[in-house]
Amino acid sequence: VNFGLFAFAVLVSQPFAIHLSKWLYILPFDPKPGWIVVSSDALDSAPVQALMALLVLFIQDLCGYWFHRLMHRNRFLWKLHRVHHGDPSMSASTLYRQHWVHYPLQAILFTWPMAILFYFNVVRIRGFVVFPLVWNLLIHADIPLKFGRFTRFIVGPQIHRIHHSREACHWDKNFAGYFPIIDWIFGTYYHPAPSEWPETGLQP
Repeated sequence: VNFGLFAFAVLVSQPFAIHLSKWLYILPFDPKPGWIVVSSDALDSAPVQALMALLVLFIQDLCGYWFHRLMHRNRFLWKLHRVHHGDPSMSASTLYRQHWVHYPLQAILFTWPMAILFYFNVVRIRGFVVFPLVWNLLIHADIPLKFGRFTRFIVGPQIHRIHHSREACHWDKNFAGYFPIIDWIFGTYYHPAPSEWPETGLQP
């Protein structure tokens, strides 16, 4: 199932969503350059560029948090998103276990509003473009990787597995993809015990 949904996403759904995003971006009420500008240039030092990259990730994670939470709260959107949560054997491939409508909806409800609100003009750090993909594959992986004292500051496989847990006490927890503090601020953070590694999937 995961492989089939992955193939469809890569060949059909994601390309369509990319074109949809581009079309939305050039509508007559063109949102460029965004209400809030986040900018750096090549003259900035490496630490400054790294901080700017972290700022961009935090902004994206904050917006993604609310998009993700909406997918859980809205009945129609949950019917689509439950496809992603239906994997009883969560692994890196679960990332692409998405309803075919997910990516176009993401373009409308997440990418487009981000383009209206923010204009990111940040010098790209080598590897920064592929980092979100690699990180999202990692946090979905069935790897008992735990960050110890850093668990409260960085989302890892254990934190995100709680989000996919079939146990009721874990439902609607840990929506953020990078920074758990976002969940903590909005009251949806669940801190797992060191040995906590629940079963995933939906309740039968």
